[in-house]
Amino acid sequence: MTLPVTADLKSYLRLETTDEDALCASLLVRAQAMVETYIGRPLVGVQNLVTVDDAITHELYGRVTTLQTGLWPIDPATVAIVDGDGVAVDPTTYRVVAARGQIVGLPGTSFVHGPFTITYAAGLSLDPFYATRIEPLAGAAILDVAADLYQRRNPAATQEAAGGGVSTSYKTDTLPERVCRMLDGLRLVAVSAL
Repeated sequence: MTLPVTADLKSYLRLETTDEDALCASLLVRAQAMVETYIGRPLVGVQNLVTVDDAITHELYGRVTTLQTGLWPIDPATVAIVDGDGVAVDPTTYRVVAARGQIVGLPGTSFVHGPFTITYAAGLSLDPFYATRIEPLAGAAILDVAADLYQRRNPAATQEAAGGGVSTSYKTDTLPERVCRMLDGLRLVAVSAL
């Protein structure tokens, strides 16, 4: 399965004409952005650049031994680190813990001359279970959000009824409740270096 495209949304909404293709494509883009914002990371791996200072490093005996990236999983092959002096850090002096987004100094080494600039690719598509577990769930969530956006064009409305007037209810969440429940397991959470 792949992330939904316009034809998938049209089928889901039972639209048979091409009159609203542009709207459907736009709603899918918005829905994916809303899902990615809710889970706190991109679905498809994207290139990132982060400057790491003492706030997101881990120290052991006064030495910086681990650098934490802002997103994960990461692709170890894309990691490049430059120290505060503009010198590239030798990749043979650290290992990458892809699933936790950490760069760990090998025994006897530490990261000196910070802050460090790390370039890396991160996103859920780099997870080994992406195709079997994450993508189907994310795709269903994107379709649900896009359908919700299509059907309720009044922002933040939870329900609308017509009958002698119009009654509209609102809620503060931007995603439907069932989508939030589906995505809660994918939300970005903090990790420990230990």
